[in-house]
Order: sequence, then structure tokens, then C-alpha cells
Amino acid sequence: MESLSNHKLSSSAYLTVVVTIPIIFIVLFQNFFQAITGISFLSSFDELLVGLVFLVFGLRMMFLQKLWLPVFWIFLTYVYFTFISFLGINFNFINVILQNIIHLKFFILVFAFAWLFKEYPNTLKKCFKAILWITATGIIINLVLQERFNNWVGFELVYRNDFLRLAGFQVQPNNIGITLGVFYLFYLFYDGKKLTYLKYGIVTIIFIALVFLTGSRTPLLLLPITFFIFTIQHFGIILRSFVVSLFFLATVFFVILMKDTEVYEKTQTNIAQTISVDESNYTRGLLLYYSTVIARSNFPIGAGSGSFGTKFSEGSKVYKKYGLTNRHFTEMQGVYESNFASILGEFGFMGIIIYSLLLRLVYKSFIKDEDNQYDKQYFIGMLATMVIFHFTKPIFMNSYPVILFAMAIALKRIDKN
Repeated sequence: MESLSNHKLSSSAYLTVVVTIPIIFIVLFQNFFQAITGISFLSSFDELLVGLVFLVFGLRMMFLQKLWLPVFWIFLTYVYFTFISFLGINFNFINVILQNIIHLKFFILVFAFAWLFKEYPNTLKKCFKAILWITATGIIINLVLQERFNNWVGFELVYRNDFLRLAGFQVQPNNIGITLGVFYLFYLFYDGKKLTYLKYGIVTIIFIALVFLTGSRTPLLLLPITFFIFTIQHFGIILRSFVVSLFFLATVFFVILMKDTEVYEKTQTNIAQTISVDESNYTRGLLLYYSTVIARSNFPIGAGSGSFGTKFSEGSKVYKKYGLTNRHFTEMQGVYESNFASILGEFGFMGIIIYSLLLRLVYKSFIKDEDNQYDKQYFIGMLATMVIFHFTKPIFMNSYPVILFAMAIALKRIDKN
């Protein structure tokens, strides 16, 4: 086994870098490209990227007998997921093979980017920052053109609190929100230095304002994460407790102010439907509830890959067995919305443990002895965000957030080598 620092890029790996860059942009902005070109197969490019990287690592392991140790553990996890799926309720060999790649997409790409771009950190950084500038340009144009832009890219006209939800060049408000969240963390913590009050305040205000324009709610969960890290950097334990209490009171006050807004009412409805699952038509609530039912019934390995809450679960016997026959599950509408539910339902409690170990593997692999506490807080912030988001987003399966988080984490590592 090799460490990252011992890797030298072969000509085939260099070719992979050259091919990877345009694929990244096609995947991230595929909705926009499809809207203006009418080419529908662009949606397959994300799986092409993961498949290409998986193939390169596989060939390297077979013919060179050299592989970065964490990648070996990812391959071992892939084999385990495939094996237990053979014992599952809804086993289909092709579906299982493909779905397991999707399940491990983030872990494959984060190590792939760190390896492939090791000798080209500036290329990855320019690529990463270009995504921000393209996003910012899309937001500005959408703000100026309003409905005309949404009509041009074929995105429905949706309003929240009397503001048009911006489509941007992502043609997806939630993807804009995810982008803003990743870059919010990047600009706060990437430089490995202690946050100043001014920097934290300005960046946070800009972040909140832009997220508000997208109408996306999940990125706002970053605020307590960044605030907690900020208090760790600046205050002792007694003063920190006082500041956290003030933050809690300010949050309560903010919620009261938001009480009559559409965002508040929609969030309140979602929570109520999650709790009252018998009367619920809220997909995330149903997914979270039935994933625990399935995990208990199929303890400890779950129902198997491609059986619940994933791309290849369409027509799954699991849905019929547990009475999930409403249109969300028959027409596959929003059934990928909770990554936690997908993992728990398909791989059981063992799956949750394995994902936790894989995230720890990422952290341990990318942290170095000479890293200071601020460098470590960057990685913790990124990974903690993914963990929190994965309850309500397919954060480890959807290529858009996977690529952004994988780039942000890999870039921090290779930029310090």
C-alpha cells in the first residue's frame, strides 16, 4: 500500500485529469446545458466520471499492485455491500453493482481528486473557484432578468416570501444553496488562520442574503456549525457558554420574527408530517420512519442495495412489503431525499457504522501531524455539514454536492503538500 505523498502520476492518470475537468463542469451545470442544447444524455456524465475513476483505481490495483490504503477499504466496503445485498429482499445483480458505486461516490471521488490533482493543485483550485464565479454570474443575471431567465432555462416560476426562487446556471435553487454553503465554509476556514470578527460577520451576512434569494432552507443549518467553531476559536469555556446562550436566544427571536413567512410555515408543516407519519404525505418523513422499520426487520444488514430510497429501487419488493404504494414510491418522486434513510434501509445499522468509519477514514487520511487546529476545523466543518445535510439531502449520492465537497476537501490536502 502507498501513501498519497509517494504517488506519481502516470500518463494514463494525467489523461484522466484532462478528461475529468470538462466532465466536472458538464455534471455541475448539466441542467443549463440541457436547457440550451436539448441534449438529454448529459445527465449520464456524472456516472461516467465516477466509473472512469473507479476503473483507473481498479486497473492500478490489478496491474501495479499499488494502491492508497483508504482506497483499498473503499473497495472492501463495495464488496461487503454487494455480498449483503445478495441476501437482501430485492436482489438484482446489475442494479446492486451500479447502486453501490453511487453509494460510495463521495469516498471514491474525494480520494481520486486528491491523487489525480496532487501535482496540479492550482488547476483544481482554479476549477473550484471558477464554479463560484459561474454561480455568482448566474445569480446576478437571474436577479436582473427575473422571470425571463427562468423561462429561458425552462425552470418553473416559484415564489417564496414574494421573491422569485433563482434558478441560476444550475437551474436548481437547492444546488445554488449547496454551492453557497460549501464556499461559505471554504472562505471562512480554508486559510488555516483564526477567524476575525469582521471576516466572520461580512461573509456570514452575504451568505444569509444569497441563501434567502434561493429559497433554500438546508444551507442555513451551517450557521450553528460555523458559529460553534468561531466560539471555540475566540472564547474560553465559560464565556463560550454565555455566547452560545445568547446565540440560542437570538435564534428563538429570529424564529418568532419569521413566524408569518412561507419558509416558517413550510418547515413547520414538514416537521409535523414527519412526526405524524400515519397521516403524512411528506416523503422525507416517510423515508426516515420506514428506514428504521426496515432496519429493525432486517437487522443488522438492511434490505440490500437498490431496494429503498435510491435510484435503482424503482419497483422494489420492499415498497410493496411495507405498504409504500403511494405515488411518491410508484412514480419515484422525491424518494432519494434522505441519504440517512437510504443507508439505514438498505444496509441497516451496520451501514450507519460503516459510513461513520469511512468518514473517519477521510478525516484521518487528510489530516497531517503539522496541521494546526484551524486546518482541522476546516475538515471537521466540511464533514459535519455533510453529516447534517444527509438527513434531508442525498448528499453522498447526488453528484452535485459530492463533487463540490470532494473538491473542497481534496484541495485543502494537496494545496498544503
